[in-house]
Amino acid sequence: MAERFKIKARDIPKLIFFRDSKDKVAFTGGKTKDKIKYWLSKINGEKSQELSCEDLKSLVASDTLEYMLAFFGEISSDLFVKAHEPYALHEDLIQFVHN
Repeated sequence: MAERFKIKARDIPKLIFFRDSKDKVAFTGGKTKDKIKYWLSKINGEKSQELSCEDLKSLVASDTLEYMLAFFGEISSDLFVKAHEPYALHEDLIQFVHN
């Protein structure tokens, strides 16, 4: 299996989510329970979390935030659909939010 998916010894442990036979997403983020849960929630649901202005303000002020990319605008826009969401799916080190 490692050979089939090109996993080398230095890559172990490796988490890969298979959506179907053609689409796979490898986890590259931190190996903590919270980081893995966040990644799984992105894979199975919203890629970007919707936050109110107050929630966004609280998150920015918290000590838990490392990196965040916030989108302000219509979630039906091309910028959100073609850039923000697809990038959010494949980037594990940044938390993606929208308002």
